[in-house]
Amino acid sequence: LDLCGQSLTEAGMELLSRGLSLSKSLTDVDISHNLLKDGGANHLATVIRGTRSITRINASHNEIGSSGASALGSSLSLGTHLLDFDISHNPIGQEGALVIIRSITTNTSLQALSMVEIGMQSTSEDEELGRLLRKNSTLQTLDISGNLIPKFTALGAGLYINVGLKELTLEASAAIGVQSRQLLRSLEFNFTLEKLEINNLSLENSTLLTFKEALLNNTTLTSLSLTAFPTPIDHNRIQGLIEAISETSNLRQLSLRGQNIGSLLNVLISQSPPIQVLDVAACNLESPSLRYVANLLQTNTLKRLDIAHNELGSHLDILFENVASNSSLKNLDISNTQMLDISCQLLIQSMKSNTSILYIGLEDNPDLKPSSVESIQVLLDRNVQEIECDHKKTAQWYYKPDPRGGDGKMHLICEECGNLVVDKKPIPLIIPTSPVTRHRALGSVIINKNKRQTK
Repeated sequence: LDLCGQSLTEAGMELLSRGLSLSKSLTDVDISHNLLKDGGANHLATVIRGTRSITRINASHNEIGSSGASALGSSLSLGTHLLDFDISHNPIGQEGALVIIRSITTNTSLQALSMVEIGMQSTSEDEELGRLLRKNSTLQTLDISGNLIPKFTALGAGLYINVGLKELTLEASAAIGVQSRQLLRSLEFNFTLEKLEINNLSLENSTLLTFKEALLNNTTLTSLSLTAFPTPIDHNRIQGLIEAISETSNLRQLSLRGQNIGSLLNVLISQSPPIQVLDVAACNLESPSLRYVANLLQTNTLKRLDIAHNELGSHLDILFENVASNSSLKNLDISNTQMLDISCQLLIQSMKSNTSILYIGLEDNPDLKPSSVESIQVLLDRNVQEIECDHKKTAQWYYKPDPRGGDGKMHLICEECGNLVVDKKPIPLIIPTSPVTRHRALGSVIINKNKRQTK
């Protein structure tokens, strides 16, 4: 049920709660970007207590305060069937946050909790979060970014012994120093965390060595994001951190957005394991680094590359020359890179042979002609298709020449069963166990990021 941005108020939520409480099949409810406030949150709490089918609720952006959060917390503490709960961007403050955290500590069903920008800013929240991680082994995803918690001593201690959490996102409100060193040290001994994102990261010298040792000894972390806005880690510290990252063997997704990497990208790419997602936007990249990125494309392991907000200009050519033969890249963001239209022509030629890229960000490159952007759009539209098959609710399809010959055009081939789609009519190349009966196009890839993207 999607009621996002429908001006739903307390009165509307009261009526809605009656129906939701009786539902036996509804699983997802999105009531974000409405006007529930505390009164509406009370009715939502009733739904959480009463339903057995709803497993996901998004209640973000609803002007819910501490009183509404307390009601929600009381319901969550009862051990409902809810698996995913988002209370982000609500001014619930310290009092409401503590109630929510304490309720999750005893909850045995919730697997994902998002509390982005809810006004946490004291050590009390750190203490309760630490207790949550020590006591709860069910929660797998926790996002507390956008909150100015001054230190993570207790949270780090909890993560040290936690055996359930797989994804953690948080905000570093100040340089991570001795008081929060436990957070970094816990990575060395935690055996479940797979994804760590620290926004606005800044390190003191005393904690850099701790972080390096933790990364080198960690065996589970596959995704690491260390963004830096507005102040990046200084050059010497980021160099030491990159050297440690390049020596890890299990990282597959890496974001250093906003860090002053410069020429250090060479070290990162040449020595690191096969990266599948690389975000080095706004990193002051130097043009020679693109040669290493081009080499990375040749390995056919990279799925997403973001080099936006770097002054690269005509040096992008060396990257585009490798696009034609690449078969792994799905998402490429080259926004605001001072890209020239003549370079875009090279990209267009390469894209004629590339059938894997589904999204290209081109914003804020004023030299590009509208006709060039349109040509890229057409080629991306060709690549993006999603077909429904009987053997699988949604199956991915790709373009390739018709293997039976004929008109020589590119046709859609199902990756799952090998069926061929010609003129919007599915035709089996072989006799499938479940013949294709219907299809639908997912729509065009969007160049403008403000619109919905297909990635």
